[in-house]
Amino acid sequence: MIEQVASGASPSRSHRFISKIPLLLILLLSAWIQFTVVARTETWNPLAADASTYFLSAYNLDHYGVYSRTVTFPPEQHPQAPPPDAYRSPGYPLFLRLHGHPEPSMDFLGRVMLVQAGLGVASVWMMYLIATRFMRRRWACVAALLTAISPHLAVASTYILTESLFFFLLLASMLGLLWSMESARRWPFVVTGLLCGLCSLVRPTVEFLPVLAVFAVLVIPRLNAWRTRVLLVFLGFAIAMSPWLVRNATLPDQSGQPSLMVQFLMQGSYPNFMYQNNPLTYPNPYAYDPDAGRISGSLSNALAHIAQNFRNEPITTARWYLIGKPGFFLSWTSLESNKAHDGGDVFVYPVKRTPYRDDPRFVLLRNVAYVLHWPLMLLGLIGACMPWWRPRRWGLSGELLIAGRLVSLVILYAIGFHMIGAPFPRYGVPFRPLLYPLAVLAGVALWRSRRVGNDAMEQEMPLHAP
Repeated sequence: MIEQVASGASPSRSHRFISKIPLLLILLLSAWIQFTVVARTETWNPLAADASTYFLSAYNLDHYGVYSRTVTFPPEQHPQAPPPDAYRSPGYPLFLRLHGHPEPSMDFLGRVMLVQAGLGVASVWMMYLIATRFMRRRWACVAALLTAISPHLAVASTYILTESLFFFLLLASMLGLLWSMESARRWPFVVTGLLCGLCSLVRPTVEFLPVLAVFAVLVIPRLNAWRTRVLLVFLGFAIAMSPWLVRNATLPDQSGQPSLMVQFLMQGSYPNFMYQNNPLTYPNPYAYDPDAGRISGSLSNALAHIAQNFRNEPITTARWYLIGKPGFFLSWTSLESNKAHDGGDVFVYPVKRTPYRDDPRFVLLRNVAYVLHWPLMLLGLIGACMPWWRPRRWGLSGELLIAGRLVSLVILYAIGFHMIGAPFPRYGVPFRPLLYPLAVLAGVALWRSRRVGNDAMEQEMPLHAP
């Protein structure tokens, strides 16, 4: 009897293990890519531009107890604490402090990059888990594989920038919400809100999502059933955000300091990132606009400038906001790399060496990702519509439909948000992978629709795991 039970249990355990082998191989591939890129990439100036402000915010907080992006190097010439500011959200500088005393040394920066590489591998795993919520495991593995080979995500781990941490927390927030809905308890929704708050503190792009969700459940009768859960998420979000907001409210008048939101609107107001359609001003049109200082001086000035653009050139401006901006946001090449004369491609800052130039294996991976990029983006946009248009035809209902709509909403929100402001391609790096599972969903559905009629399509086995 015991032998029979044991023999009956073995195939089941063996089958479960075998079914996990593809995911394990994908995670091993992701780890090899991430840690190899970190180990073999050398940047000319790893603390340039935005990276310097994140590092200085962490450095000044650690050395002076003041959160400020003010330059305090060399330290012997700056014995006094710098004035506090609220220019950068504190999430990433606090993350830097977790790695010891911030110092402009490769030892410190190397520790940060290794942790970011680990977050990149964990993000591939979370992408798989999210995808399994609305499609079969084998198709979720495809989405995870596309995420693993993304050169943008691998290169992001080598920079002192927010992309790696933000992507990790974004997926953790989404996965937390999906898990919360499977639980009968309420505290997981609060934890999800905390994760969303931490994500917003790293990059404020998503801070409007919980606010919009609360507004929706309060004004749309069909969403009344979600009211308690959304309010619990917002409670966790408010708990995470409140220390930063309270701290900023106690600061001296910051009117003389630039506002990131105003700059975001102003920088996105130049069609094709050119001043007066002059290619020589690409990709920094505001540096050539003699009126840029006044425009960025206040929110009202920025909005008036945008309104004037619509009055002067309505068709050009409308085309830029409705078509050009989504195209830039989803594009392959970063503006920063063009600016650095690095030949475009995936690099934010120019590099001395990288396996994506020196190693044929990485060159091949980069080329595969490059060829697939726009087909995946376009298929992903089609897939983002599928949870909203005849979802039962694609086998989406109940919790499966909720998961599909969650992924769709987040990417559509990100595109819409950057249609308002500056659609820098670098800002799209943490969001574009969300289109991978949606692209797989659309690709499988289109392939099946060619093999069967529309009526039979609705009777086909659904695209998700049973």
